[in-house]
Amino acid sequence: MEEPLDFLSLFEESFRILKSCWLKVLCATVIFYGPFFIFSSLLNAQALFSELNQPGLFLSFGFLMSGMILAILGFSAHVFQNLAIAFFVSQSVQGEALALKETLKKTLKYLWVAIGTSLLGWSMILGWSLLFLVPGLIYSVYYAFSLYAVALRAQSPKNALKYSRSLVQGRWWRVFGLMILLSAAFFILSAASGIIFKIFALFFPNPAFLGPLNFLVGRILDSFLKVAGVVAFLRLDRSKSLIV
Repeated sequence: MEEPLDFLSLFEESFRILKSCWLKVLCATVIFYGPFFIFSSLLNAQALFSELNQPGLFLSFGFLMSGMILAILGFSAHVFQNLAIAFFVSQSVQGEALALKETLKKTLKYLWVAIGTSLLGWSMILGWSLLFLVPGLIYSVYYAFSLYAVALRAQSPKNALKYSRSLVQGRWWRVFGLMILLSAAFFILSAASGIIFKIFALFFPNPAFLGPLNFLVGRILDSFLKVAGVVAFLRLDRSKSLIV
C-alpha cells in the first residue's frame, strides 16, 4: 500500500487538483478575503492619515475596535476558505463538479461548527503552550485536520478534534515533517513572488492594482497549502479505513 504522506506524490496530486479547480478557488478567495482586504486597506490609510495629523490617535478605542473587527474578518475568511477548499478537493477526487454557488451553501452550513472547532482547538493548544511549549506544538499537529473532519465527515467540534488526532496517531513525525516541507515550499514561492512584484514596481511605481494583486497571489499560494492539507486528510482517512 502506498504511503499516504509521500511528499512528492502528495505535492503532485495537490497541484493537479488545484489546477483543475483554480477558478473556483480564486472566486472563493475573492469572496472570502475581499472584505478583509478592503477593510484592512481602509484601516491602514486611516491610521497613516491620523498619525500624520494627530500622532498617537491610532491607539484610540476606535482603532482598537477596528483591529478586532479586522481580526474577526481574517479568522472568518480563513475558516470559510478551509471549508470551501475541502469541498472542492473532495469533489475533484470523487469526479463530481458542483456549482460554486452550491459549494458555498454547503460551506455556510458548516461554518459555525467549524468556527467552534477552531476556537476549541486553538484554546486547547494555547493552554498547553502556556504551560509547556512542546505539548502545544504536539497538539497543533494532532488537530491539523479538524476543520476537514467537520466539512467532509460532519463531525462536531469535540469529535472533529478527536477524529483529526486519530488520523495523526502513529504518524505524528511524518505529518509534522510534511507540514514543514509544505510551509517551506510556501515561503519560497511567496519570496519569489515578492521579488517579482518588487522588480515590477521598479518599472511601474505605485500602480493601483499592485497591492490587491500581491495580496491575491499570496492567498492563492496559501490555498495550495490548504489543498495539500485536504489531500493528506483524505489519504490518511482512506489508509485508516483500509487498516480497520
